[in-house]
Amino acid sequence: MIAATGDGPVALATVGLALPAAAPRLRAGLHRAEQRFVAEVVRDGGIGPWRERVASRLATARDTVRAGRLSRAETASLVVALIDRPTRDRCWERIECDGAEEWLPLWRHLVRQALPPYRVEVLFLLAWSSWRRGSRALALTAVHAVLAEDPAHRAGGMLASLLRAGVPSSSVAPLAVGDRCQPSVEPT
Repeated sequence: MIAATGDGPVALATVGLALPAAAPRLRAGLHRAEQRFVAEVVRDGGIGPWRERVASRLATARDTVRAGRLSRAETASLVVALIDRPTRDRCWERIECDGAEEWLPLWRHLVRQALPPYRVEVLFLLAWSSWRRGSRALALTAVHAVLAEDPAHRAGGMLASLLRAGVPSSSVAPLAVGDRCQPSVEPT
């Protein structure tokens, strides 16, 4: 548990992001999502085509979650998909291009439905989005959770250093610019 202090981190439970109580149900859903992941990569002809398809699914999920219509199966599939580092990095770029506010609802939703070891990348995306949005306390909370689950998480360590140093997100240039900010796929 993390203590709440001024502009410091707060406990994940305080912001509704504690580990879910329905862990057995979620674990079963994540297991099924792992199996679908393997089947989809084979069906799509490899990891490259799968990554293109999942990028589109994430963009659609970003819009769908606001209406509260993201299914449990799709939620679990997206949580599992984010353990693929290039997929996580593509989401990180989209945060930079589209703005943190666009993605925060999806990361909050996925964190609420994720269990370790899948939780760490979603927590990182939540932390980065929160920092970019100016929500330092939530960013600290999420990045502390990232590092508690994976002390060697490089991106989480980088963000923790920025937060410890008090660097505002406005003073850090976007990590993605130009052609990298053009939508690579349209939501289906």
